[in-house]
Amino acid sequence: MGIVQTMPELEAWLDANANSWSSLADQGYKALVRRWSEVFLPLVAAGGARLQGSRAMLSLEERLPADVFVVSGLQVPRFANTGGYGTAAYEAELRCAPRDFANHLELVMISADFSWSCIFSHEAGTSVWEQLYEFEANANTVEKP
Repeated sequence: MGIVQTMPELEAWLDANANSWSSLADQGYKALVRRWSEVFLPLVAAGGARLQGSRAMLSLEERLPADVFVVSGLQVPRFANTGGYGTAAYEAELRCAPRDFANHLELVMISADFSWSCIFSHEAGTSVWEQLYEFEANANTVEKP
């Protein structure tokens, strides 16, 4: 049995907020999480420059529509993200990202080119806020998982 789960609530959300989407299988999920960990986890661990809260959301909205990976099950304890309600990843042409839903499911969004990532948390608005990190793509070559 694989690790990737079907998440009907998230898929319904993608139906409403994406022009198109497809799910990733186990191998794609593992590669995506490994690459995110290589690219963004060092920025998170170092407390790197980022946009938070409403600034993160405004920046995210300005970037959409965009090709993104929408990930559930990726834990980011620093921001009280416990991984949400299951392990799943989707590649989507996302039009918008409703804040409350993304926080509720503790999603992590990653641009298809790995130039940015936005971390959501069920604790947003209390002890932490949404976090948007940018990765200097010119400094490193990033392969798509």
